[in-house]
Amino acid sequence: MNVTIRTIDKVLFTDAALEINLPGLYGKVGIRPHHASMSVVLSEGEIQVKLANSTETFTVQNGIAQVSNNTVEVLLAS
Repeated sequence: MNVTIRTIDKVLFTDAALEINLPGLYGKVGIRPHHASMSVVLSEGEIQVKLANSTETFTVQNGIAQVSNNTVEVLLAS
């Protein structure tokens, strides 16, 4: 699935991922390819993006994620 993590003014990450774990407002949310469409309000924590050979980690304060059509778009507060 395609994952993009950005702030309003720049793209922090964009790549194909095997899984992404988000710090949701009510707990961790794991997203894998072909997940149902949904929105996730993010709270303080870490986003973990699992790639084929590594894991990228991003510390966040808050934001929102949109999952749709095998794509995850994350918009973080800057």
